[in-house]
Amino acid sequence: STMRSMNPALAIFAVSILLLFVWRTVDIHNGELLSPGIAAREFYYQPLDTNNQNGDSSHHEALVANEDSATQKRTTLFSPCPESSRKLVWLKGSRNHKLYEPVYRAFHSRGWSVTRNLSRAHVLWTDQPKRRDYDFYLQLQDWQRYNHFPGTYLWDDKDELVLGMNQYYSSSNTEAWHAFPESYVLHLNDGLEAFRRRLLFGGGIDIPWVLKEPTVNKGKGVSILGPRSEALIGLVDRIQNEQQQQKKDKRWLIQRYICDEMTWDHRKFDVRVFWAVISIDPLIAVYQTQQNYVRIGHAVYDEDRAFSHPSNNSSTVDDSTKAHLTTHTFGSAEGKATWDEFRERIEAHVLDPASEFHSRFLYNNHTTIDAIRRDPFGHVQNQMKTTIAHLVDAYKNSTFANGRASMGKPQNGFSWHAADVVVDNNLDVFVIEGTDGPGKSEDYDFRIRMHDGLLGSLVDILEEVVKKQESGKPLSVEEMKEDGILGGYEVVYNDGWISNYRYDRLQGKECGRSHDINLEPRTQQTPKGLLPVLSSAPQHIHQATLTALPSKKQEEENYKKNFWMKSRTTRSCEPVARSFLRKGWTPVDHPDDAQVVYIPTEAGKDIWDKLRQWQLVSQFPSQFSFFDSHYRQYLDSTASKRKMDESGACRPIVHQNQPIEIRVYWFVLSLDPLMVLYHDGYIHFPYSKHNEGEFVTLPGRQHGNLNSEKERVWRGAWRNLEQLLYVARDKTAGSVPEKRSKAATAAAAIEIDPILHAKNQMKHKLVIIAQGFQSYTQKMALSNATFTSFAIFQAKFEIDQDMNVFFKDSSHSHIEGEDHSEIVTIHNDVYGSAVQLLEHFHSKIIANSSSTAGDELLGGFEWLISDANRAQNATFDYKMSERHDQQNSKGNKTYWDFQYDWKYNAHECFE
Repeated sequence: STMRSMNPALAIFAVSILLLFVWRTVDIHNGELLSPGIAAREFYYQPLDTNNQNGDSSHHEALVANEDSATQKRTTLFSPCPESSRKLVWLKGSRNHKLYEPVYRAFHSRGWSVTRNLSRAHVLWTDQPKRRDYDFYLQLQDWQRYNHFPGTYLWDDKDELVLGMNQYYSSSNTEAWHAFPESYVLHLNDGLEAFRRRLLFGGGIDIPWVLKEPTVNKGKGVSILGPRSEALIGLVDRIQNEQQQQKKDKRWLIQRYICDEMTWDHRKFDVRVFWAVISIDPLIAVYQTQQNYVRIGHAVYDEDRAFSHPSNNSSTVDDSTKAHLTTHTFGSAEGKATWDEFRERIEAHVLDPASEFHSRFLYNNHTTIDAIRRDPFGHVQNQMKTTIAHLVDAYKNSTFANGRASMGKPQNGFSWHAADVVVDNNLDVFVIEGTDGPGKSEDYDFRIRMHDGLLGSLVDILEEVVKKQESGKPLSVEEMKEDGILGGYEVVYNDGWISNYRYDRLQGKECGRSHDINLEPRTQQTPKGLLPVLSSAPQHIHQATLTALPSKKQEEENYKKNFWMKSRTTRSCEPVARSFLRKGWTPVDHPDDAQVVYIPTEAGKDIWDKLRQWQLVSQFPSQFSFFDSHYRQYLDSTASKRKMDESGACRPIVHQNQPIEIRVYWFVLSLDPLMVLYHDGYIHFPYSKHNEGEFVTLPGRQHGNLNSEKERVWRGAWRNLEQLLYVARDKTAGSVPEKRSKAATAAAAIEIDPILHAKNQMKHKLVIIAQGFQSYTQKMALSNATFTSFAIFQAKFEIDQDMNVFFKDSSHSHIEGEDHSEIVTIHNDVYGSAVQLLEHFHSKIIANSSSTAGDELLGGFEWLISDANRAQNATFDYKMSERHDQQNSKGNKTYWDFQYDWKYNAHECFE
């Protein structure tokens, strides 16, 4: 009655305000109003039966041919980025965090610099989104672009994805898609009851299932429940008991086990595919077609044997789960493969006359088989594209709408994601999970290239989107494709257009039963021998059996070119693992099976007493106590007497108001005989709010002479160090104060390459340190280890304006973050050449022959001390005689011949 009495215009206004209020206080999910942060509460998902037993029809093309045809040509003018913030990126993670290193490199490769001031950054990147923290989004500027959306959690957890996709298929006109396997959310009462009925009356007790904790990743919280196993029979009762005990936030998801999977050399594998939302206004999603990869499981897998004895509970939980996992088993045999290798496997699977697919469908004229034979890999890729397109369409009104919802939030955004899928022998694709913050391990060389391509192209796309929207021009994916901006990405969703590939699935094999799949529902009667009320779960869940890899116990000769490290995917191990794999070495599961044992930290001391003399270990027992304090006494005596600047050189050479810190590597190949090598490094600059420029433009230089050509380089590059030293030398040589220090006089008189002058000082100091390390080890009687040692160390130096080098620090087992491609290149040579030298000298020692290494083995290393001449590089590369006045102790003036031999330092820093 109140509404009827109101003015019509006022009534319309009131209704509008009410609708706006409702819209702002709930999440919108496919046109339905839901509670804030809660996806649709459908408790299970069963895909429609798309198998075609008759084989009479099939269609394979996307429903819309031109993805640009559905695009609304928007001409909205977006707020421009301030020029002072352009090409500045803020990253939450450290440069040494492996989840961020590839992101740093991608932006650096496109000329972006890092800022530590969040309010100044044009682009913001965090590995994980600010979960349900809308305040973070509200503090951002309208011109800023953040790589997450507030509602990502609606699909990032496995159970939420199941609920959301079920709601999508049940409430939209989109036909259910087989890629999302049958699933039940067990912590919801309706889901638990539906699963109980599936077991009792739907044949579920006769097939295997995968039980998951939906919020746990990296292969944890996963159990395989075999057909008619005690664990499966007692599962419902177990969940009910947990609910009665009111265990806080205990969530369970169970999914039908995907049978008849393809294997990779008799191991299970899954495929990680990458996709991105490049804009939400308009909403555009892309799928990566070239830079995905394969993750290969740890154990040999035999599906027939794995489920042939479901009552056998003798296998352990850990072993049986590892047989079915494809990653995160932390076994050395767990491998990776490239996208090109995956393509070759798929094509061979279909076209090779000896393949399972070929023999299974040799005489079948099914139209799907014909299409698969024409383009096997395209068939697989099209399913992956459709899966991603459906996911984006399902969350277009929730996850991918929040970014344009209110004032104060960015006008647009982007996000980068991954999905894990498996492929069966019929080339059907199934989704295992989606992930919002993909891992970025780089223990293989191809993953460095993959990340550079994936993330570099994403930066290119982001720049193009910003450029078009700031100028008020519509986004055209066709233009981006023609201009090569998309790289390996392909559009799968474009403002309503969906890549929607459909085909009739082929008949497959069931695991756990000898007969083929029967997709018809069973009669609703209790299976023989099973009571309507399921029995209690056993104390321990015993899953299916497996065939594990045999443990090799061989003679020493057969351990050659095997290496062990606890984990290849930690930052301290990745560059080393890449180098061993590149040189053809094989990872093994146990240190006693390895020729080389790589231990990056002091925690590895626990296995020292188990190692043998012929094994090469990346630690000296004496190095930890030596580098704790003792190493400083072996330095140049003046280095410990600084009083003007305790942290480094007096009057240091600076760049952007920061003293330059030079980091180099030294490799102790042996202590007896003492064999030490040197390798160039880089200039270290900490990221700072005050110094955001990471690139410098240098004049070209040929043979020490300037020319007109210029180059833009990273400020930490060795090339920039050369330039800084040239400039410092020129300033020193050009200035003639009344009282010049002897160091300045010497530097002005020496007409040589200043970088060589600095390197020789660093080399000399490292010779002293190495000799002190050997002496300390002998004195402390720590050289009688049961294994052979080697180690790579890092040293830090500063240099003053008179070209005097000062030792600052040194460390063991240190690997700097690979946030620049230049550091990746350095690591590839440092550790790759070290592996070559280890191979060479170990083989020579065994053969009792000469251990001289040629230049081809040294890579970028230079000898400091060799077994033939322990100080062969202690001879300076140039000498200079000069007459100077010097007062002796008696006050008489004499003349003396000055020779710069690395011992003369700037006395004014220490007096």
